[in-house]
Amino acid sequence: MGIISKIIAYSIIFVGSCFSTIQFPPNATIDLDVFHNESKKTKDWTLFIFIAGDNNLKSAIEKNIEELKKVGSTHRMNIVVRIDTSDEERKFTKIFYIAQDKLIQVMPDIVMDSGNPDDFITIFSIIYKRYPAHHWGLVFWDHGIGILDDPSMMSDSPEEIDLWNILNRGICFDDSTHHYLTNKKIEYILRTTATLLGKKIDLLGCDACYMNMWEFLRLIQPYVAIAVGSQEVEDSSGWDYYNALQPLKSSIVTPEELALSIVHAYNNYYLNIRDDYTQSAIDLRQLDMLNNTIETIAQMLIIGMQEDPGLHLLVRAARKETSSFKESFFIDLYDFFHNLQARIKKYEKRDEIKSTSYQNLTDAIKNLLQSIDDAVIANKTAAQVSAHGISIYFPEDAIHSSYYITSSPEQTAWIYFLETYLKIAF
Repeated sequence: MGIISKIIAYSIIFVGSCFSTIQFPPNATIDLDVFHNESKKTKDWTLFIFIAGDNNLKSAIEKNIEELKKVGSTHRMNIVVRIDTSDEERKFTKIFYIAQDKLIQVMPDIVMDSGNPDDFITIFSIIYKRYPAHHWGLVFWDHGIGILDDPSMMSDSPEEIDLWNILNRGICFDDSTHHYLTNKKIEYILRTTATLLGKKIDLLGCDACYMNMWEFLRLIQPYVAIAVGSQEVEDSSGWDYYNALQPLKSSIVTPEELALSIVHAYNNYYLNIRDDYTQSAIDLRQLDMLNNTIETIAQMLIIGMQEDPGLHLLVRAARKETSSFKESFFIDLYDFFHNLQARIKKYEKRDEIKSTSYQNLTDAIKNLLQSIDDAVIANKTAAQVSAHGISIYFPEDAIHSSYYITSSPEQTAWIYFLETYLKIAF
């Protein structure tokens, strides 16, 4: 069924169907008047939170829903949540309008697939028409594995790994259907959503692990103004929605201010709970310089390593001393190039090396570090974590096959660098 057909079908169901008696989360009410009355008002913000909970995170849903209820929609903002989950009897999807201390189910129960991008677009198209706003925020709530679609990262069970090796796995995966949102599917969702809005999505949040990677940010850049997410594993408790959304209750808030609030709330929540957390907000409108500089440096490193084996050793040393995360092939972009810059400066001081031999490379690295600073709106980490807001993929043995799927021209240059580096290493 196409997107338009689905919207028509769901609209008919919305008007005429009986509602399911199953309530998840508990204490929800059904009120069509709220759906229609609120739709008459163009508010400053509408937040649409997609909770992909038909998996082993379903037990964490209620905590975040309770936080959202404490905030509640106001005259300034709408909070709308889609929850995909299942119980012992069946799989189902519910759409809630979050009022103050109250859940209002505004559509009948339906069965949707967390890994189907057209299902997302169908619901968003309805929400867009019913809850108009000047600013739009989308949140993907689930597991995440950054730019890779690698199932082995998400399970210790050989059976599950075998299953997902056949299907691959990205973000917002659905254990009932065994479908998922790959990075390409997310790109399709965001492209379609931005076209519907007639502008970039003001803020995209990934309440999931590993998503604030340069490759992923580059992928979504054409469709999103600001991205908020983590470089590292996120706790199953997710964001602190109550404190993150407080500014929206009392004043007109810019996308930058909302992004700052999300990052600071996350930091305050996990400050005394975890010793490995990260959270950052990235202005994707400032990413062009970073993209261009990474492409330039990658090409310089490819040529340089082929001409001077010493440069390969410098890259290898910088890689080993760079901060990585639970999945060690994700490293901090700033930290790596800062370390490489320091290594090159020491190398240049050797008598047999001319001081100008690597000047262009060190100048380019300086520009790259500045471009990261320009793009990062906010960055908070645990005290012992050396992370600056953006990660990059840098394996030390082999490049995962899924990494090639989402490559842009800039990322292709980085892939060639990785291939050259690994070829020399082995």
